[in-house]
Amino acid sequence: MGGNRIILPSGEFVGDNSEPNETKSTGLPIKRFKVTSGSSSSGISVGSSSTLVSPSGAKILERIFVNDSDETIYLERGISAFINRSTRLNARGGVMVDDLWKGPVTAICSSGSKNLTVETVLEL
Repeated sequence: MGGNRIILPSGEFVGDNSEPNETKSTGLPIKRFKVTSGSSSSGISVGSSSTLVSPSGAKILERIFVNDSDETIYLERGISAFINRSTRLNARGGVMVDDLWKGPVTAICSSGSKNLTVETVLEL
């Protein structure tokens, strides 16, 4: 049986084991993850109309959204995001971590062309 692995967002390999219940110094079970990101440098450009920022996926374990702009961005789990009604991400570092929703995520902002960083953790 192959071991499980932990890979950080940087791509650095940090753990391996041959027994499913083996733990490292953290005391946490080692799990198998593959980490990908929407873009390593520029992120996703959010428009002034609802913009798909993360598609649906059955193997999604977690998504991390970070507002990397100078304007509030609104996120919606589903097809259409709305200003002042969807989940608010404050400017300059507002964060949302979602480990439940596997469907599409959309975003919107007032002026358009604002940067949103999206990191997705997928089950192998």
